[in-house]
Amino acid sequence: MFSYQEFIKVLDANKIEYAKVRYPAAEVITNDAKDDYVYLIVNGCVGAYFCEEPSSMYSLFGEGIMLGYCMILDAFPNKFIYKTITESFIYVIKKADIEYVLTFPENYPFNYFFMREISKAIYYKSLTSCTSSEDKLLHCLFSIIQLLKIPVKEGYYILPKKITTKILLQYSELNSSTFYKQLAKLRKQEIVVKHENVWMISQKKAAEHADRMHINLEEKGTIL
Repeated sequence: MFSYQEFIKVLDANKIEYAKVRYPAAEVITNDAKDDYVYLIVNGCVGAYFCEEPSSMYSLFGEGIMLGYCMILDAFPNKFIYKTITESFIYVIKKADIEYVLTFPENYPFNYFFMREISKAIYYKSLTSCTSSEDKLLHCLFSIIQLLKIPVKEGYYILPKKITTKILLQYSELNSSTFYKQLAKLRKQEIVVKHENVWMISQKKAAEHADRMHINLEEKGTIL
């Protein structure tokens, strides 16, 4: 019942106006510390980079994530540069309008939905930090599958073409030497393959390691 699609219906029912914007890949959506808007990803992939260190990626976000939502709950200043990785279709909504809609008791459960989706990024980062060093890149790939809700197609989880090796390196937060060593190992084991400049993760091989790492790839968004 509570989903971003249903939330849009609530906005429409309350005659809330919002912009529907299609951003090209590699475009900054916002880096404003006191932004008056939030950004609902309807389609696409967005990277969150630290304002104080723009080359450092915090996380990747996909469909259903409302960027900047934490600013509504606790008036936190925005600390991220949100930049599209792929072409993205985004609804731009005033924070004040979100706050208004959430004043109605029947709408407050949407708060749980949006916070749950955002908290996954934090959760996955914490799990990666606890993962054994030799599995960190593989865990990052599993996290991306979960965050972007990537389905299986012909036996592979196929990452968007714009998620390049550079993006994977940034998301992993590994140093270059360790990253490329682990990537080479995953390719040798045929867990990861690259076809026509697109990274693909073998469902069969991934499942073998996911069980060992206590990760459930069958249910997107669930790491046990």
